[in-house]
Amino acid sequence: MNSPKDVIIALVDPPTSPTDRFLLDCLRLEGQLEAALEIDWPALVERAQRNGVAPLLYRRLREAAHGPPTALEPLHRAYYQNAAANTLRIRELRRVIGALEAASIPAIVLKGPALALTIYPDPALRVIGDLDLLVRREQVEQAMAALHSLGYGPPEHEPPYSLKYLARFGRHLQLQRRDRTGTLDLEVHWTLIGELWAGAVTAIDVEGLWARAVPLQGEGWRACQLSPADMLLHLALHATLMHGFTELGLRIYVDVDRLVRHHTSGKEVGAFWTQVIALARAQRLATILYTTLMLARDLLGTPLPASVLAALRPGGVQQRLFAQALRADDILHQRRPFAGPGKWRMRLMLLDRWRDGARALGLIVLGGRGLQAARYRASFRR
Repeated sequence: MNSPKDVIIALVDPPTSPTDRFLLDCLRLEGQLEAALEIDWPALVERAQRNGVAPLLYRRLREAAHGPPTALEPLHRAYYQNAAANTLRIRELRRVIGALEAASIPAIVLKGPALALTIYPDPALRVIGDLDLLVRREQVEQAMAALHSLGYGPPEHEPPYSLKYLARFGRHLQLQRRDRTGTLDLEVHWTLIGELWAGAVTAIDVEGLWARAVPLQGEGWRACQLSPADMLLHLALHATLMHGFTELGLRIYVDVDRLVRHHTSGKEVGAFWTQVIALARAQRLATILYTTLMLARDLLGTPLPASVLAALRPGGVQQRLFAQALRADDILHQRRPFAGPGKWRMRLMLLDRWRDGARALGLIVLGGRGLQAARYRASFRR
């Protein structure tokens, strides 16, 4: 007889709407699209655009010769607009990397550009928002100076905290540059997560990120990207602790699905999962990763070995709490089931070790952001 911890519980049921279920079918990489008689096509297009998956939907419908022209036209436009926007962002990324390299500052490219260039067959299929880079903490000020020479500075809404304060309580600096094409957003990170709570309940190995980093794929790049295992863990952190499972919609789960498929299709599949499990356990990210992988599986059919889920899964109580709290509809409609006080419930549910929660609460009470902001507050504007 299986113990509660041996049971794997689906975290979300299929969406209630036929239109939303059809969208998920379109994003899955296996299976044939069936005749869609109950589809609200304007709602489908709007949902895909809000979830950042319109280019993927366009590609699937075009290949399947499916959908009315009134739906395909805005999706066609969204695909080519994204292709143009990504071309500009990747060109700008080359300028930024070049400026950092000239200042002898190594950088790791994070999230959007790295994913678009690595795990998608066509970079235009992945919507890239801002540019994200990881630099070493001790080189942040040098990086700021190099980027300032390209016209980057803090956005107007950025609070006037000193670099000392941000290095202690944050994880990145937000920068902007304006030109004739619009506003370009850039985030300079020195760790993957910098909040007091997250720092107390996880053990992110930043030096390990640098040691395991691999060259960014593509011709002529002189930068790195996270290793496949670290990239998966970063996506899980981003989906859960940073964005409460639902705020980013489907796009981040599509990223997880495509990354897993990309790195488990060859002979190195065993080594990939072995490293993923080891890093998740060592950094106290097993529950975070498990919930993210299960949502990708439930929504998109991501292939996950039973042995991997068994190595990561939390107790049955935690699984049931997530199953009760999360709905596929919340993800597709980007509702926030963990808003307000619910945020703390979510954070407790994600703990690998319950004792870390008490330690984190003590740190927040004794050294909260408001108290420390008064100590460190000073403008870093140039």
